[in-house]
Amino acid sequence: MKKALRREMLCRRRSIDAPLAERAALQIRSSLLEMRIASPVAVYLSSDGEVDLDNLICDLLRSGAKVVSPRWNGREYELSEIVSLSPSGLREGPHGIREPAERKIVDPEDVSTWLVPGLAFTISGKRLGYGGGWYDRLLSRASSGSRKIGVAHGFQIVDDLPAEPHDVSMSEVVFPETVIDVHSHNFPLALAQRAVDSLCRKTEGFLWPAADGTMENHLDHMDCAGIDMAVLCQVSTRPGQSGAFLRSATAIMEGELGERAQRRLIPFGSIHPSDPEAARHLEAFAAAGVKGVKLHPYYQSFSLADPGVWPLFGKMADLGLVVECHSGDDLGYPGAPSLAGPAEIAKLLKNVPGLKFIAAHLGGCEGSLAHATDEMLDLGCFIDTSALHKDWHKDEQMRLLRSWPRDRIMFATDFPWSYYPEALRWVKSVRRREDWNALFSGNARRVIGI
Repeated sequence: MKKALRREMLCRRRSIDAPLAERAALQIRSSLLEMRIASPVAVYLSSDGEVDLDNLICDLLRSGAKVVSPRWNGREYELSEIVSLSPSGLREGPHGIREPAERKIVDPEDVSTWLVPGLAFTISGKRLGYGGGWYDRLLSRASSGSRKIGVAHGFQIVDDLPAEPHDVSMSEVVFPETVIDVHSHNFPLALAQRAVDSLCRKTEGFLWPAADGTMENHLDHMDCAGIDMAVLCQVSTRPGQSGAFLRSATAIMEGELGERAQRRLIPFGSIHPSDPEAARHLEAFAAAGVKGVKLHPYYQSFSLADPGVWPLFGKMADLGLVVECHSGDDLGYPGAPSLAGPAEIAKLLKNVPGLKFIAAHLGGCEGSLAHATDEMLDLGCFIDTSALHKDWHKDEQMRLLRSWPRDRIMFATDFPWSYYPEALRWVKSVRRREDWNALFSGNARRVIGI
């Protein structure tokens, strides 16, 4: 297990793109400075995709702190003081890792704060190292009162790790907050204004946009709010639209609509259940690398409880496509029969095993009896947090957001119908801090394959 996890984490760390790596370094630097870490400080000099601490180290040196780092003496690693990060102050050690050029030894027992790299961590402080045991040997000589802080990218936080008797646990772990919105929308420039206006009229003002509906404006809002990535949902409102959705998804994935869109947006496709070519379109989406499909039973005039659509859902399951589906009532269809409530979702999932299904809007709880969503949990359903702002205070919405298991709930906004900073504050005010990594990004990465 350890070997496989090490390979996976090394691969992911090496593939992180430069803007996200820079943002991670900036967030970690800010977090650690706020923590007022005590001197002497043992740091690592980053390599191989580790979170870069160079700017933090410069801050510490300017403040007069004593900063030390591992240095190879030919037999083992010892701690040596860093005088400068300039080329004259460093040398290249084993495996191309930078280390202090001058040998100014500091006893590990004298270190007050350790900033420790690793391949994976748990929130509770378990650490997966590189397999050589070098850091554990240094840490075993640390003062029992020293502060040991693991430093990681968000994707390196896992639920659990095997522990050996010689493993040294961290006092705490710092990592950048990665946020993925699994339910968002934008529209082609020529259609955006018309699409937004139409939905406002259809819902009689209950929906009010936080943005203008264009892709560039969406990306700007993501930048301002610190949203790393967003699943872009499209809905086929009539047969024959899937080909256009495939072309737009491919354009995003291949960078034709800009580097920012390629890096930050995960386009989902859509099929119309009455399209005779729907199964073929699903195959085309999967072959192109599209991760999932968005469906909306009210816009597409079908019920999730209709056995006639279950073979299509079975096809999605077989292809490994994730389904993001509108759930619950729809403001634009007052008084309509329930097509996508908890009862309909449960019936679908009982008859289509293996389907990766995300029930939008907190599982469609609005308009249903309290606890109606509970059966969905037993059937492997995921829910997203894209409830309408007007419903955030309601008992059932608060219950679900507070208590749904952290490995089965994902952050979502239905943007532009929610304002990103408000949605982030709402979720953070209700869920415990230890749930954030799974809810804001971990579950999306695992389920969607981001």
